[in-house]
Amino acid sequence: EITGMKSGFLHGDFVAFLENTPPPFDVVWASGVLYHQTQPLKLLGLMARITDTIFLHTHYYDRNLISKSADLNKNFVPSKDMNDEFGGFKAMLHYRSYKAEMSGEYFAGGAAEYSYWMEKQDILSCLRHYGYAHIDTMIDDPTNPNGPGMVIMARRAS
Repeated sequence: EITGMKSGFLHGDFVAFLENTPPPFDVVWASGVLYHQTQPLKLLGLMARITDTIFLHTHYYDRNLISKSADLNKNFVPSKDMNDEFGGFKAMLHYRSYKAEMSGEYFAGGAAEYSYWMEKQDILSCLRHYGYAHIDTMIDDPTNPNGPGMVIMARRAS
């Protein structure tokens, strides 16, 4: 907006907005959104309905990496992990509790007391399932102190 680009930025509940069948968008920019979702597969499926280009900046679940960090591992509850499906794509989702952070002065979580994280390969496979043939990984940071994270741009073939 500052640069004068013809653009608009919306903030709020991604899923609720996308469920109301918005018009197509050139790009869906989801920075810090996917890993705060209680239904991440649904979010990806709904985004795929309205755009040919998705930018994701997200954390992902990697058991080997997260289990090595007591600070990260304490928030995951494997007994609440679940298999989910949306739009014909199935994946294991990993339950991440926000309860420890909610009592603090600063809270940077989602709208619920928990979210479900996806594994990196499942995020990429889900995007491919929806026809995103070109997936560029700009950053893959498995050592991020807040959890393994990546920045990707996914585009459908034109």
